[in-house]
Amino acid sequence: MSATAAPQTCPDPHEPDPPDDAKLRQLEKSLVVALVTATPDAVRAGSADQHVRDYVDYLHELRCPPEHVVIRVKRLLLRATRGMSDAKEAAALCEAMVLRAIEIYFGQR
Repeated sequence: MSATAAPQTCPDPHEPDPPDDAKLRQLEKSLVVALVTATPDAVRAGSADQHVRDYVDYLHELRCPPEHVVIRVKRLLLRATRGMSDAKEAAALCEAMVLRAIEIYFGQR
């Protein structure tokens, strides 16, 4: 019996994640954990960059358009910053991470 392969097309960012794409779920979990366990300054300094890069690169491999990547990254950021006490800090962190994801998507590494 073989393992179920990941989908070859971009999953709709407005729908639940495909149940057969374990890699996508693992990348999302790793990114959220990296964001939750690091300080905002550390994240801005690049502590989560590899997790963002892995996630964005995978979505790019699935041929997700940039707007879908932004939606998915924002959704993860909302989960990661939900417990932050400073709303302005959470918003600034989200903005910085979305910009970083866009840079990675378009190859400005």
